[in-house]
Amino acid sequence: MPPPPITIRLTRRLAVLGRTVRRQGRIIRKLRHSLRASVDTTGGLAHAFLCIHTFEGSWTDAGGRYWGGLQFDAGFMSTYGRAFLRAWGTADHWPAFVQVAVAESAYLSGRGFLPWPTTARLCGLL
Repeated sequence: MPPPPITIRLTRRLAVLGRTVRRQGRIIRKLRHSLRASVDTTGGLAHAFLCIHTFEGSWTDAGGRYWGGLQFDAGFMSTYGRAFLRAWGTADHWPAFVQVAVAESAYLSGRGFLPWPTTARLCGLL
């Protein structure tokens, strides 16, 4: 006797969920590696973003037009953190190290600290 349709659907959904979890794990491992490498090669760029964070919202800030500890807007998240936006939603759901890694990605792409003009000045970065 074949399994009921609900069992087949649940089995398929569990398989998709398992692939998603594995993919997120690979992304996190890759980010941890690149974050360590960027801190080593950029002279502590992560520390600069931690300074910016002290003047921004909490890592789980979900207010208004900006999310997370570095106050990303929707365009910034979709440009520099598209995979995380798809996997976890807005930046307030991302781990702090992922938020820093996304900010570093924007910095290294040529944006510099310009997305955080006031707080970067307060940290002596602009």
